[in-house]
Amino acid sequence: FSRSTDGGATWRLMAIDRAGGVARAFLQNPPVVSATRGTWSRHHIGLAFTGGPRTNDSTALWVSDATGTKVARIAAQGVSPRLMYPSWAPDGRSVVAVDYGATGGSTLVRVDVTTGVSVPLTQPAQFLVGMPAVSPDGEWIAFAGQQNLGAPYDQQKNQIWLVPRSGPPREVSRGQGRQPDWSPDG
Repeated sequence: FSRSTDGGATWRLMAIDRAGGVARAFLQNPPVVSATRGTWSRHHIGLAFTGGPRTNDSTALWVSDATGTKVARIAAQGVSPRLMYPSWAPDGRSVVAVDYGATGGSTLVRVDVTTGVSVPLTQPAQFLVGMPAVSPDGEWIAFAGQQNLGAPYDQQKNQIWLVPRSGPPREVSRGQGRQPDWSPDG
């Protein structure tokens, strides 16, 4: 989980035993960034998270091994410096995230965690997107978002959408929704 001890200016990834006790820093060699939005890979081989400096609006994707000792920034290519909300693909080789600095709005991108190669999955001219969740089989991506009708983004108007491996997104929620996630059986 993320915790701030300075009123929200800086965030750290923390861990606590399920039996309770004292929370401890998860990252053993933390980068000098504010770290939030941690998400485990499906097979718990690593943790992806959002990290950014305290002094500006840029954020990047980072990964850590399961022990919190090996931490690295993903050198994402072809995206803005405002990446957030990583969600692991089941193969552990890529994450889907939101590029909030994309020209014309926000877009979903798939980022290879080793090479940094990024592929857009939605178009800002069509959708304003929020937090994604990759299905356990990797065939679908659920996201909170709305059609881009020219009005500013309003999270109260988000609906839940599905993007298949190939094909256009389709709405599934029939009403407002946020923060989708998948059941283990998909």
